[in-house]
Amino acid sequence: MKDSKPLIFIKDKLNRKRIINYICYFALGITIFSGFFDFFLGQFEANGTRLIICLIYGGIYFLNKTKTDLAGILVNVISSIVLGIYCCLVGREPLVHLYLFSVLVGTPFAINTRNRKVFFSILSIPIIVYLMLEASNFNFFNIHLNTANPEVISIFNILFNFILIQFYVFLIIRIFQKNEDRLIKNENQLKKQNLDLVKVNKALDLFVFSVSHNLRAPISSVLGLVELSKTEENLETLNHYNKLKAESLQKLDVYINDVLDYSRNQRMRLSNDEVDFEQLIDTILENQKFTKNAQLILFSKKINQEGLFITDEKRLKSILANIVSNSIKYADLEKTNPKINIEIYSDRNKAEIIISDNGIGIEKEMQSKIFNMFYRANATEPGTGLGLYIAKETIEVLNGTIKIDSALGEGTTCIINLVSLDKA
Repeated sequence: MKDSKPLIFIKDKLNRKRIINYICYFALGITIFSGFFDFFLGQFEANGTRLIICLIYGGIYFLNKTKTDLAGILVNVISSIVLGIYCCLVGREPLVHLYLFSVLVGTPFAINTRNRKVFFSILSIPIIVYLMLEASNFNFFNIHLNTANPEVISIFNILFNFILIQFYVFLIIRIFQKNEDRLIKNENQLKKQNLDLVKVNKALDLFVFSVSHNLRAPISSVLGLVELSKTEENLETLNHYNKLKAESLQKLDVYINDVLDYSRNQRMRLSNDEVDFEQLIDTILENQKFTKNAQLILFSKKINQEGLFITDEKRLKSILANIVSNSIKYADLEKTNPKINIEIYSDRNKAEIIISDNGIGIEKEMQSKIFNMFYRANATEPGTGLGLYIAKETIEVLNGTIKIDSALGEGTTCIINLVSLDKA
């Protein structure tokens, strides 16, 4: 049979599991309490029945750990039957039959309501039991157990029923509140996703336009040089053309590598690596030492690392290499002491990385745009405009932040703050 949509609110299996446990606790508590009450009054006739009830609800409690749907059906069916039998044994006066109303009210909270036929069948059982009790005048088995002070017991039963009904009312309020919170959360997530989609669409449009342009430009340049080379006979001019071709192809290679870095950052899973900052910085500086003008710059470092720091070392290396490369590229060689300083302070929880230089700096009005895709603050040096954009995106993936403070003609300071991935 095809399941339909849930009738009432409890469709979460974990919530139903908890509610069934509460019902078992309540049934066991009432049974044990009434047993102690009769014990002090010297009444022992119903103790055997109470023991069976305790075993039944204990069994349902343990069944609920693995088979919640079955436990939900059993707790309602057995509660109705047990209450019916017990009402026949003790009669109408103790008002035990009031618990049938609690079972009726509690049925939707314990049963998976997706199957309508099962739901309404279970819902009808306490009603049928009550009608049978009324038809037999609460004496269906012609057996009666004596209970001491039925008037007092009836007061306790009214009180317990009131508490149980209040519990169900509390559940309804909680369910509505949770549903409302869930709706608000989903609405906020939807708004965020819409904003992210708008951002992605804009970035994609810009990406496609810029990629097509930046891929075609060096290719067109090389094709033009090839055509010139066909008619050129001067060896010196041909060598110059070949040099220009190599430069165009190198630009294309750098651009493709930047695009690949961006793609990898978006789809590759994070790796939890133990980072040795001393070794990492030495590797980056070693790789940069043959970069144009790198040998004219004084590098200094100060690393204070207390304990192992966990992050994606490959991504972090890419970020720092990009920033150091920019510092080299935009160094002010007219100054007597062009320099780049790297400071790192880290412990097991966080790391702060400060890369400062006394290079040409960035104009104040341009600083808000330097992390935009394909934006280049200085067109005099070759570049793709992707470096800082990729660096910022990667830092955000690593649960970090980046801040750049720069003054034109004085230099630039880049501050990166990261949280250890095992603490994020």
